[in-house]
Amino acid sequence: MGQGLLHYNREFGDYAPSPAELVGTGHATWQQFYAFLDPDLPSNEPPEVARHSSFVLQPGAGKWNPDPLLVLAYERSPRSPLELRIVRRCGRCVLFGDGTVRVLDDAAFREAKRADAAQRTQIGWFTLPADD
Repeated sequence: MGQGLLHYNREFGDYAPSPAELVGTGHATWQQFYAFLDPDLPSNEPPEVARHSSFVLQPGAGKWNPDPLLVLAYERSPRSPLELRIVRRCGRCVLFGDGTVRVLDDAAFREAKRADAAQRTQIGWFTLPADD
């Protein structure tokens, strides 16, 4: 997904506005927008990506900004295992502006979203509503 966002930005000079746009332009496949443990993962036919995706895409504006504080996409619900233990703990996969992907627990995710909002305000990007 991150590579698709980068290549879309290089081609069009802006961030893709939606998962459907990334899929429609061939910069991503619909499968990339579903987490492995998503209970709504379709078995064999492409879904309407605009209606459901395991991930929230938070596009930027203009040329690519590799800022590690920017959150470009994240899992809607915590599903990814944080570590192997007897009792499974889950977190969210989060894609940052510098291309890194980390699985964050709830506290770290909230902090990443706060840092993202502050950074978007500082660089003049639109501020996203606080959710999740």
